[in-house]
Amino acid sequence: GTGLMLINNVSQIQIAMGGARNGADVFVSLLSVCSGLGRVGVGVISDKFPAYRPFFMTLALAGTAAAMALMLVFTRAALWASCLVVGLCFGAINCMNATLVSELFGLKHFPGIYGTASIALAVGSLVISSFVVGRVYDPLKPSDADSIC
Repeated sequence: GTGLMLINNVSQIQIAMGGARNGADVFVSLLSVCSGLGRVGVGVISDKFPAYRPFFMTLALAGTAAAMALMLVFTRAALWASCLVVGLCFGAINCMNATLVSELFGLKHFPGIYGTASIALAVGSLVISSFVVGRVYDPLKPSDADSIC
């Protein structure tokens, strides 16, 4: 949920940090490239060490949480680092999701369980982006932010 919150709102976040309106493409590209690298990297590593897949998932989730905590610094350098870490971790989470579901619950009911696990990302993103972050941002936004964010 929090990784998708950053992915969905990176444009508004960088504008709120004083960036140009058209400057979000760099952060979106960074997120996309790092997501691909995270998928490939954790796929290769988890194939070499299959017993540690739950640990890799825990690291990816902790990395996403650390990146969100880093966003509290509210600088452009923190946004760069957060985009890098969230991209890597988001790719790793999505790569390991299907494998862990099949290993933990078997293949008999795989489609239903995997669908539920996948929809949890979208629901988490909706809840965090709309209800949590939106309710924190709205009272704190400057009066001229209506035209920006």
